[in-house]
This record gives sequence, C-alpha cells and structure tokens, in this order.
Amino acid sequence: MRKAGIIIAMAVWIVTAVRLINVNVRAGEDVVTAFNTIKYDNVDTIIEAFGEYGKSYMEDGEKEDALVSIASCIGIDKNYDIEHNGDVVTLLNRSADGEVKIALNTTTDYGTYKSCTNYISINMTIIGRTDCALTYKNMIDDIFAAGKIDGYVNMSLKGELNGAVNYYERNRLADELLDILDAKVVSENRENDLFTIYAYTGLVDEYVMSAGRKININIVQEYDSVANKTVIYLSTPLNNLDY
Repeated sequence: MRKAGIIIAMAVWIVTAVRLINVNVRAGEDVVTAFNTIKYDNVDTIIEAFGEYGKSYMEDGEKEDALVSIASCIGIDKNYDIEHNGDVVTLLNRSADGEVKIALNTTTDYGTYKSCTNYISINMTIIGRTDCALTYKNMIDDIFAAGKIDGYVNMSLKGELNGAVNYYERNRLADELLDILDAKVVSENRENDLFTIYAYTGLVDEYVMSAGRKININIVQEYDSVANKTVIYLSTPLNNLDY
C-alpha cells in the first residue's frame, strides 16, 4: 500500500486531463451562480467527502504517505501537521484562508486486522470565497475516481445574513434559489426551527436517490442566536454537515 499515494497522484493527473477535454463546464456552475444572487455578509465554501479506501491493512507510515499524496493533489505540500489517534491518522492544514482535514481510519472485524476496512474523509473549508468551490470539488471528485474510492463528495456554500430573517423572507430566498436552478422540490420542512428543502434539477449531473426519487439540491436555513446571524446553506448533492 506504500505506493498507493503515488499511484493516486498519477491517476488523478490523467483523470483531470480527461476532465479538461470532456467535461461539461456548466455542470454545477449554476449552483454557485444561484447562491451568489443573494448578498451575504460572510460566505464560505465547505466540501466534505467520505469513502472506502481499500480493505488491506495499512501501517501508520502507509497512511501518512497516502495522506501526503492526496493533499498534494489539492495543492497542499507544506504547512501541515500529521496526527495519530489509534487507528486514525489525520493530516491537518490551517491558514487564514481556511482549513483542510484529511483522515484515514481503519476499522476491524472482530478485533483482527485480517479483516479490516479503511475509510477516508476529506473536509475542506474555504473562508470568504465561493469562486473556487467547483475547482476544489472537482479535484476531490478526481481523487475519488482515480483511487476507485466508493463514496460521496458534497459541496456546500454557506452565507450569513445579519439578524433573524423572518419566515416570509426565508421562504422568498429559498424559492428564489429554486427558481434560478429550475429545481423541483422533492421534500421539505419549512418550520422556523428546521428549514430544509430537498430538490432536483437537471442543471446538475450528480444526484442521490431517496425513496426512488432523485435529489441533488439541498437548501438549509438556521438562526444562530449567539452570533445573531441567519445562516443559509446551498448544497449539492446533499448537506451532511452538523448544522
């Protein structure tokens, strides 16, 4: 497994080259465009990914090699720390621009490493920007494709508005996003304490299935009473964050 990181790095380059030739560059751009029609006080991009990373037992050194190679694929080749906590090895990069956390975790069956599964998670927060959201999401999609990692990659755009936005305005903002994306509501809960909408649009290629229906747009709104901010998330295909 020590060569796994190098192999992934090479495969990512090949997959990215193919993407540049064949990709429908509009796919997903509509989500960022729609989000930016609202004027926020603060914005962030959050990308979170999770998947299965093979079933061969990995020593800590092998995990470190894989994490360093994956980090380099998204432009992180210095200023990171590596932490060890049991069967979890984590690479962490923090800066004024945001945070990237990549972890490899090994789970065992019946306490034996003869039967185990490795899982990778990537969590990225980019502070104050949404223009590079798709670039980084595509990079992580490429990493998963190159490594044949079975999992998901979610992109969430987060915006803050001052104060507690009233019920009617919250609905208006959500409906505006849905209209721009030509998205049809699959399910929703617009109560004040939990405002969540799941929808589907043909403008985005990716989707997940729920109860036999496609979903690729997730709108979440919440009020942060401590900061006195209304927070709006526009995610594709889903928002799995702790909001």
